[in-house]
Amino acid sequence: MKLVHVAALVIAGIACVSLNAVAGQKISSEVSVNNSGFGPYKGRGSLPGARNSADDRQRIGCQLATTEGSTIIYGRCEAADAQGTYVQCGTTAPHLLGVIKAIDSNSLISFQFDPGTTLPGSALPVCTSITLDKNSLYEPKNP
Repeated sequence: MKLVHVAALVIAGIACVSLNAVAGQKISSEVSVNNSGFGPYKGRGSLPGARNSADDRQRIGCQLATTEGSTIIYGRCEAADAQGTYVQCGTTAPHLLGVIKAIDSNSLISFQFDPGTTLPGSALPVCTSITLDKNSLYEPKNP
């Protein structure tokens, strides 16, 4: 009986240690870009990760724009990494515009684009995907 209690305590202790190892997990997601042609062309990072970075080059974000009288909404995503390498893409696709609308100040954004196609009436390459991640893993922005 005593052995059962000891075994139960050991198992409970291991479970507590395991839970503490992942509780409050944090990831700093600074901006990364790829425009080299090896792998997908993309930009990725969190708004707080870019804001909190030690350099003054990183940025990431997406914008929406239209003009009076137009029925078209344009979306654009952009990213610059610590070396200053810059990528951007544009879209008018409603499903991608919906993702842009959901971005907030603590979001992680990842976008991919096709440099071989451009948005009509623009020099922007077309966004092929935009992913938004809102997760407690990502650090909040510092003031």
